[in-house]
Amino acid sequence: MKNRMTRCGKRLAVFAAAVLSLAGCSDDRKSEHPAIWDFVNPSVRFVVTDAETGENLLDPASENFIGEEAVAVSYKGERYGIVTEPSAPASRFNMPRPLALRLERDPYYSSLEELQGWHLSFGEFSPTDNYRDQRFTVEWEDGSTTEVEFDLYIVWHGDEPDVKSLVRVDGVDHGSGYDNGWVVRISR
Repeated sequence: MKNRMTRCGKRLAVFAAAVLSLAGCSDDRKSEHPAIWDFVNPSVRFVVTDAETGENLLDPASENFIGEEAVAVSYKGERYGIVTEPSAPASRFNMPRPLALRLERDPYYSSLEELQGWHLSFGEFSPTDNYRDQRFTVEWEDGSTTEVEFDLYIVWHGDEPDVKSLVRVDGVDHGSGYDNGWVVRISR
């Protein structure tokens, strides 16, 4: 029994020494292994409501639904019609979903209450792709259009990223930030 306790004690001492040696790493060692950054890949999201009733016009169950096939986005010479698909599952590596105009209902995507109902989203865009002076046009079912311009890029300050995002809707600054700047509310 004594021999066994001595072996356990030795193992414990070796383990403790290994832990303490790792805890004593200097800042120089940390700089050898820079952080890996994972960025939010936003979509421009559209919430469209009836001006008089507040009804969500993107709800397929509504008799006033504005229609999947009549709404499209033109971007970089391509035309995107509406697709419906389930939300992408969360993963440890945040890859952007392929570029598409999606009719979505995603109750956990945002803390903004209006996005918990049906909405359109066009994206996703990764700030690592350095989007500057981008523009696209939403063509609505009634023939009207909405012009969206955006910037989404990263400015690095040493090892620290600073994500720049700005959205303009019909020539008017719409703000920045992933929730408010990238959500366009339209009342018709």
